[in-house]
Amino acid sequence: MKDDRFAEAKEKDIRQIAEILGVVLARNKGMAYCPDHSRGPGDGTPSLSFYSREGAQRFKCHSCQKAGDVVDFVEWIKACETKAALDWINGPKVNGAKVEYPEIKEADPQVSTAERIAACSAFINALGGIEQFGLEWLERERGISGKTTRAFRITDIHEKKATNAMGAAISATNVDVCVNLGLASRSSRTENLFCPFGFAYHLAIPYLTDKGSVAHIQFRRISRSGDEGAHPKYRHIKGAVPLPYNLPATKQLSKSEEGNGRVFLVEGALDAVALSQMGLSALGIPGVGWLNENRSQRILERLSGSDEVVVAFDSDEAGVKNTERCSGMMENLGAKTMSVRWPKGFSGDWCDWILSHPGGAPDIVGRSTTLSETESWIGEIMREGTDDIVAVASGDKVTKQVKTGYSLLDSMLQIEPGDMVVVAARPSTGKSHFALSLLQRMARKHGTKSLFVSLEMSKPSVAKRLSSAEMGIGQQTKRTVADLKEAAGFANDAFKGLPILVDFGNRKLDRIIEYTKSAVRKHNIEMVVIDYLQLVECKSRSREQEVAQASRAIKAMANELLVPVITVVQMNRDIEKRTGNMPQMSDLRESGQIEQDADAILFVDRPFNRDPTVNFSDFIIRIAKQRNGSPGRLTMHLPEPFGWLQDREFDRKQ
Repeated sequence: MKDDRFAEAKEKDIRQIAEILGVVLARNKGMAYCPDHSRGPGDGTPSLSFYSREGAQRFKCHSCQKAGDVVDFVEWIKACETKAALDWINGPKVNGAKVEYPEIKEADPQVSTAERIAACSAFINALGGIEQFGLEWLERERGISGKTTRAFRITDIHEKKATNAMGAAISATNVDVCVNLGLASRSSRTENLFCPFGFAYHLAIPYLTDKGSVAHIQFRRISRSGDEGAHPKYRHIKGAVPLPYNLPATKQLSKSEEGNGRVFLVEGALDAVALSQMGLSALGIPGVGWLNENRSQRILERLSGSDEVVVAFDSDEAGVKNTERCSGMMENLGAKTMSVRWPKGFSGDWCDWILSHPGGAPDIVGRSTTLSETESWIGEIMREGTDDIVAVASGDKVTKQVKTGYSLLDSMLQIEPGDMVVVAARPSTGKSHFALSLLQRMARKHGTKSLFVSLEMSKPSVAKRLSSAEMGIGQQTKRTVADLKEAAGFANDAFKGLPILVDFGNRKLDRIIEYTKSAVRKHNIEMVVIDYLQLVECKSRSREQEVAQASRAIKAMANELLVPVITVVQMNRDIEKRTGNMPQMSDLRESGQIEQDADAILFVDRPFNRDPTVNFSDFIIRIAKQRNGSPGRLTMHLPEPFGWLQDREFDRKQ
């Protein structure tokens, strides 16, 4: 029943629904003014787009990044729960044959600055102090202490607090002001007032004035049930021009001696709070796209006591690009700008930084001396190397080895971040099974998050292989349906929540690289498997050049992401012509470039496939090359045709 209601709702015309809800559409009606950013024409630009994907109507705001389907849209605009949204979408107002489209609403009467400050201040004061759940979340997830939280008057709001806070804001101003600001809403059925931020747990982040009043409020949703990604993360009061967060810090700078100040420009309020906790002055801008020349000029006028502006956006690709853009813009306005030199391998924002580096800030450098991601002074490279050696020897730092979970294999194979590990064999030897065995063992033993890019096997094939291995099909000659159902239940429970992401995308090289980079950054992937290399497609003059190009690209990607990539490779038939069938690196099919790019090469062999008289369970791994260690040979154990590999014995012989 629930699925049917969702399916019915998602097919509705989202533009029609937007009109009924009073969202101000642009002239072409393919775009609209986001209610969180604009009141309509003359107040910003249309940033909300409507489109269809796979038969479902969807929306996305290109400013605040809110996105979703029709149900998400109604939940957002009406500030209601899912059930209420479905009731409304599937009700007569949308389904009626004669839907009367209302005229485009004029912008609501402008709320004066004094009224907005009075309402917001009363709202925050009525909420009182933050509760333990919010304090613990900020400490655990954002690295922000309780002392800092209270200093910035960050609090929380939920159902029990919402009505009281709304009432205080109404008492300080009036109902119309609070409705226009979005601190209060009217029920479409009963006309009763309710606070739209009370349906879920939110942090309430006040934007303070120089005098300590509240000029604006940002709400940050925190889920108690694990469904955080299903709802907009950030919401703001309506009708207010977006302001930088922490403006009082600039007031302190302007009172200081000339040339004695340094201010950081960061993305968002919590990043500014994190830097303030480190003893630094910071402004959190509403978004990197918000900073234009006029707004930059106003910020610089406010920063009259600062001789340095440090543009310190996030360390991801978008953040680095916007850092360069905004730094250049401020330099053109006469500012002395600096930049943050994020350490290699770090990807995140300032809150992520203080969680992982509580000791202090990264290096601050002048723009003219800023090195690109590919540059390093040789002295710094040497210092990193010597520091690592000393730290490992003294026990202050563990080695960078990525553990597979197989103790014998780990004792002789040194996999490090950024390595490309080639697993090679003839067809039907067990290359894919070996790779999947590694991923499930790493996930279970070490919690390693991994990505398996399947270019050969379909989703049903992977599903069958995984289920057969986990259920132990083949351990008994005959199994009843009841036994199989019981085994299936255990298998499902064993794999539930395992951090292994599987992709069945197309074989184009550019798409594989793009998707893998995105997945690694989005899900914090620690190991990647590509199965297999010769199926990767890219434009080249010959098959050999195509494979070589793919190999170089995958190695470069591993270096960039600092994540090991296991690349499965087919071997040519020359091995079958050789006495003893001993594989060699020259047997790597179609390209010698693979041998050159690989940090380690593993040959997989099943002697049983050639000689049924030998031990069936022997699964031979020969390490033919590794930059971080020596060659060797490992015999693993495969108890049945379907099952996970096990440690068995280990020796140093070729």
